Amino acid sequence: MVGEQGLDAVTMLSVARGSGLSAGTIQHYFANKSELVRLAMSQTFERTDTRLEGIANTSPAIDAVREMAYAILPMDDERRNDVSAWLGFVGRLGADPALLEMYQAYYARARERWCAVLREGVTDGSVRPDIDIAAEADVLVGLTDGLAMQAVMEGLPVERVEQAFEAYLSTLREEPTVSIPVP
Repeated sequence: MVGEQGLDAVTMLSVARGSGLSAGTIQHYFANKSELVRLAMSQTFERTDTRLEGIANTSPAIDAVREMAYAILPMDDERRNDVSAWLGFVGRLGADPALLEMYQAYYARARERWCAVLREGVTDGSVRPDIDIAAEADVLVGLTDGLAMQAVMEGLPVERVEQAFEAYLSTLREEPTVSIPVP
């Protein structure tokens, strides 16, 4: 519901109606909307974690980097809904310390995953050996978040998302070149 209708549209009553339960039943399990939001965010992160777990042994590792990004990016309706929901959750982080803690734990896991796959890429030779793995993990978090946001909020087509990510991947394979035109 959060991904499809937005966080503001989700209420205890709308969840009860959407699930075919009474409002009293929902209130028995959730004291307030904040608890519902925490569960929704947890489920969104669990779906993403599940998609990522299936990629762990992809070889060469540079292919795993691509597959991990595509597991996060809104390449289909399910992932688009997850990103839409994530955007709603981000807006509530300052008002809910428990939500912020969940968010921080998820992003710590994300950085660990990116570091692990990048280390594997350096080991198997599919990623250049001179990269700063922690810095690249931060870049991957920012790049996937930014592309996901652009896709959902601006309608950036999947093809453009793929193009942008493939351009980034090329920098992991070979030393980036910068050409400065001479006047």
